[in-house]
Amino acid sequence: MKICALLGLSLLGCLCFGQVRAGSTSQLRDAVVEVSVAETNSSEFEHSGTGWLYAEQSMIITAKHVVAGYDEWTTDDKGEAHKVHREYAKIRVTFSDGQQLAALLCKKSKTEDVALLYVDKSAVKDKARSLLELNTDKLEVGTSLMGSGFPLDLSCLFLFGHITGYTNLDTTLDTGDAVIGEYLVTDACFNPGDSGGPLVDVNTNKVVAMMVFVRQGANAVSFGLPAFRLAKVIQELTGERVQTSMVTR
Repeated sequence: MKICALLGLSLLGCLCFGQVRAGSTSQLRDAVVEVSVAETNSSEFEHSGTGWLYAEQSMIITAKHVVAGYDEWTTDDKGEAHKVHREYAKIRVTFSDGQQLAALLCKKSKTEDVALLYVDKSAVKDKARSLLELNTDKLEVGTSLMGSGFPLDLSCLFLFGHITGYTNLDTTLDTGDAVIGEYLVTDACFNPGDSGGPLVDVNTNKVVAMMVFVRQGANAVSFGLPAFRLAKVIQELTGERVQTSMVTR
């Protein structure tokens, strides 16, 4: 199975069969950011993925492959080629209302496709932006979902679908990142540029997964890192207990 990270350009378009709560799209739009990166000695930022405000107004969650840098081949004095990993020199986040802030890659997981960015808390607080909470309950198949991202370098767009199952994987993304463990599967149409974006339960507007990758060549088979795994990663990275919400069905 070949699976692809959601980097680059794309086009959204899915059909929702669940009823969206009033105001939920506004809350989600207010919390998500476009993540852009720039290489060393470059002032040009390139769209890389999506992130979202969580827990406190200075913390942004995104997928590690969105901000983890890139590999390039260089030639030494003997003419031999070597692959070198380069970190991005700059990271910028842009909110749906156009506000742009410099971001710092504070933490990234060694084992999971998760990274934490930090921005100027006072600048975010001035806007009184929404924060998203995790729901670590393992929701039933058929639960209606809504997500938000920045595909095709466009403004914030929404996607809709359902939980179609959970599956255990042991493979590798086309970025080289390992994909191991249990993932949420959905018929929501993820696209390049959506990586790192939140998937929420339309009934509660709480995050149930982070959009990560799709299966190449498949129709409406997308994978998200479930909130019950994401919460553990955040706790490991921050050393603090994660604030979560449990839903009994």
